[in-house]
Amino acid sequence: MKSTNWKAVVESIGILAIVASLIFVGLQIQQERRVASSQVNMATLETIVAIDTAMSEHADVWVKARDMQDLSEAETQIVQNLVHMASSKAFFEAMASQRVRSGDSIDFERARGPIMAFAVLLHENVGARKVWAEKVAKEEKYYEKTGNLGPTHFNNIVRDYLLLLQN
Repeated sequence: MKSTNWKAVVESIGILAIVASLIFVGLQIQQERRVASSQVNMATLETIVAIDTAMSEHADVWVKARDMQDLSEAETQIVQNLVHMASSKAFFEAMASQRVRSGDSIDFERARGPIMAFAVLLHENVGARKVWAEKVAKEEKYYEKTGNLGPTHFNNIVRDYLLLLQN
């Protein structure tokens, strides 16, 4: 009888050790997921800061575009880059607001803040709005040829917000 009790105790300890190791692995995975999510959030924030810094560094060109002043070829390229960066910023902020992973669909209706901010930026800067419209027109031609949807829904929502702002 004593050996049977001893066997039951050893089996119980073994089962507890397995359960404890599974709990430990689960906690470790959860912690690694939090760290990865924090790293993605930090990378997104660094990108946003870099974009905002670039816009600040070229404020004079941005103002010229806003006022529809003639731009040199270099200034035109700067405005195009700034518009592209601002568009990307809004797109990725919308993704980050929903914690969307690559390949998941985005509910842009729920991510209004960054998209509306981008639309306001375009509304306030006529030159930037013109550059953005030209960029989107080129993209749409490409997407039409390739059958790729691209950021079509995002662009349509930006257009809708621009219409609201103009009225």
